[in-house]
Amino acid sequence: MRYHGQAFEVSLPVQLTDFADGAGLPGLARDFHAAHEKLFAFSMDTELELVNLRAVALGKATSAACPTTAARRWQPDQGQAARPPNVG
Repeated sequence: MRYHGQAFEVSLPVQLTDFADGAGLPGLARDFHAAHEKLFAFSMDTELELVNLRAVALGKATSAACPTTAARRWQPDQGQAARPPNVG
């Protein structure tokens, strides 16, 4: 998150339970203001922007098969880069 128009963001941890217990976006805004004040010694009464959202999903995989890379072998005569890409 960041203040509207600013270039630097402050990363905040968010749990699904934060939204389940009713804290939601107002709680996230409160946490942002506190984190910003701790980092920069001030906070502002202005609009906030949610810049990026990352999610992690955990669970049991039904299959761990990886696709073969044999079909993607590097062929320098096909107009590709001067060195093979790292596909390992």
